[in-house]
Amino acid sequence: MAKSPKDLTIEEFFEGWEKSNSIEEAMKALGATKVQEIALRAAFFRKQGIPLKEFPKKAPAKKEFDREKALAAFAKVTGQSIAKVKKEGDKVKKEKEEAKKKTETSSTPS
Repeated sequence: MAKSPKDLTIEEFFEGWEKSNSIEEAMKALGATKVQEIALRAAFFRKQGIPLKEFPKKAPAKKEFDREKALAAFAKVTGQSIAKVKKEGDKVKKEKEEAKKKTETSSTPS
């Protein structure tokens, strides 16, 4: 039976990690089913001054967001009409976008 990542010796962990070219390869080499099983151990070793290689971080997949469905759910929970919630939501969204633009333009050097 294969060892779980937590049961690997330091040498076994280092060998599997350093021979891998991605976190997915390291997971396979080290018998991990979750990234956290090995990423936390690697982070611990780095904190202790062990120069383990770092794998590139992948951007998380963007989840689909159905704004209309969310507005309807919010209206139901708060007992408000969908029209009122949508109008209020549009106002808040616009204010956030304007504040973001303001921040971006004020931080841009002239």
